[in-house]
Amino acid sequence: DLFAEVMKVSEKVRWSDAKAISENARTRISSSKDGSLGMALVSAIDQSWPASGQILCDMCIAGYWFGGYSVATRPRRIAYPVGWGTLGFALPASIGSAGHMNPTLVICGDGGIAFALSELATIVQENLPITILLHDDGGYGMLRYDQEVMDHPKRGVDLVNPDWKLIAQSFGISFASTTIKELSGELTRAARSGKPEIILITESLNPPKTTSPRWREN
Repeated sequence: DLFAEVMKVSEKVRWSDAKAISENARTRISSSKDGSLGMALVSAIDQSWPASGQILCDMCIAGYWFGGYSVATRPRRIAYPVGWGTLGFALPASIGSAGHMNPTLVICGDGGIAFALSELATIVQENLPITILLHDDGGYGMLRYDQEVMDHPKRGVDLVNPDWKLIAQSFGISFASTTIKELSGELTRAARSGKPEIILITESLNPPKTTSPRWREN
């Protein structure tokens, strides 16, 4: 019968093959003009955040990069609501993850963090080991890119943002502004501190090809 015939087929794909494909893709994207900075961000986080820690990605360009191209070191390390469009997910969700005092990294944009800024009070009150990696590109960067590639006028994608350093100081949270090149060291330090912190990056990132506005590309 059909099942018996299927069982005769030898295995053609092995996990080692999948790993090689993944590594080749990461290398190729890292050397591309529009992907090098995004992959540098992914590598900085992969290399610096402890394997025992949790990482929560919001719906933002930085989150799309890490959620799509990070190296998974263990099951359930990353929470990433891809496909659901739940902007603002990562910051409030991190409180549950950090409740066991597990180092927790939030990757979010300036649009998403604004959904739940009041949760900073809870993070401080409970002294949770949460580091917020905040990518400020002046608005809803993914939607802005979508409008640009479709040659549409920009509408509703630019935001007036607060002074993030003052926001952090008002809650008594440590703050650092850095570059993607220096990010690994900042994340290592923040994870070891076990204290709440906001780390700000402002470099412009192209969305990865895993995002729908780029699916039409060759």
